[in-house]
Amino acid sequence: MELSYVNASGRYEIESSQKQVSNNGRDIISDLPNHIIGSILSFLPTKVAVRTCVLSKRWKNLWTFVRELSFQDHFHRIKIKKMQFVQFVYRVLRHLDSSMIDSFSLSLCYNYAHIKEWISLVLSRKVKKVYLEAQSKHQYQEFPTKKKKEFPTNSLFECQYLQELCLKNFRIRLRPFITLSSLTVLKLSRMSVTTTFGVPNEPKDLTLNFPVLRKFETEGWPWYHVKSVTLQMPLLDVLSMDDCRYHGPHVEINYCVSHLIKFNYTGRFLSATILVDAVDIVSANINIMLYDGSSNSIQEQMVFVSKLLSINGLNAASLKLCLSREQLFESVVEVFEKVRDSLNYIPDFQILSHLHLDLAPGDLLLGILSKSPCLETLVLKVQDFGKTLLDSALMPGCFLLTLKVVKFERFAATTHDLNFAEFVLKNAVVLEKITFSCSPPKKLGQKKWKKVRDNILSYTRRFNSLDIKLEIVP
Repeated sequence: MELSYVNASGRYEIESSQKQVSNNGRDIISDLPNHIIGSILSFLPTKVAVRTCVLSKRWKNLWTFVRELSFQDHFHRIKIKKMQFVQFVYRVLRHLDSSMIDSFSLSLCYNYAHIKEWISLVLSRKVKKVYLEAQSKHQYQEFPTKKKKEFPTNSLFECQYLQELCLKNFRIRLRPFITLSSLTVLKLSRMSVTTTFGVPNEPKDLTLNFPVLRKFETEGWPWYHVKSVTLQMPLLDVLSMDDCRYHGPHVEINYCVSHLIKFNYTGRFLSATILVDAVDIVSANINIMLYDGSSNSIQEQMVFVSKLLSINGLNAASLKLCLSREQLFESVVEVFEKVRDSLNYIPDFQILSHLHLDLAPGDLLLGILSKSPCLETLVLKVQDFGKTLLDSALMPGCFLLTLKVVKFERFAATTHDLNFAEFVLKNAVVLEKITFSCSPPKKLGQKKWKKVRDNILSYTRRFNSLDIKLEIVP
């Protein structure tokens, strides 16, 4: 299609709408300044950006203006030839025309002796964000856990203009005191962090000072062969510890975080003391797996839970607490009978609004409810809730004033389910909504399904002012 028009000089001209070209015959993108084209190419994988050099003479060196670099020596689990990859990385890093690099990403399945020099080259260009990953042993065989190449960290942890740092599957050795003055995001995944300066084979104290850090995430337990770790992060907003498990010598972790907004902990018992010095944590999510196959007793594990719940500032408005079980050889009742005394160590949750408790017997559940005077939402799987216990129980304050939403997970209309459901429906004065979540009829069985349905129908007739729902889950 062609468009005709009269230009400012009064001449009649024709313009093709399929392709607009500039006066010198080049496409419009090619007329952009080099640094603009470099910014556009930065959205592409580095390997693809370099390939644009074949488009024309104009594009031959435009890839050297990219400011975001991404390298990986594998593609869909297929390894690239090692020397070919090394030469490519060196070619790119040594021919860049940009004085500064915004980000550098490196994902490896081979073990390289060149990492230190590559890091040195990007640091010389004042890189702001660094993402480094060694593929796990489950995918590639050159990085088994006990044979990981020690990461050359000295220069990386002395870079005062680094803003984001993400490390995965490396072993790093730090000086006893580290400061990164510009770092705002730090993520450590499947790492082994240690310090061995001073007397050999003697655990040391490690202090990390991140004055402007906003987000700190760990996956797996990163601290090894250390006596204590102090993290000074006064501006931290988010602290997340995922898949924590550690059974080595005792270590103390002290998080100095004055204004923490969100705290997440997921994992098992740790032979460690976690101290969080915060004023008020706005939102907290704690998911603890009690493991009877552990060398630590259930009592020891619950003491750890009580200490975790007692950390300074954990009087959160929103606390999701999940106590679940894994491979328990004793009955659930016997296990939780051992941990009743642990409730004495747990402080009252003065502003707790959301509680999620998995497989809790009645006395443990009532004990926690009695310490939650402002609870609004309760999600639970009932276990061992007898009539005798209910008849002698003191009414939790939240039942009278604040509890509005209750959800039963895996409801099967057992005696325990029905006992607590009746207890809630009769005594939760301000209750607005109750949900019963259960398996579909084919999975639950027609007889049990009929019992579930009949009981819920009876509840809807007796308590018609409530929003009562049945939720089918796979």
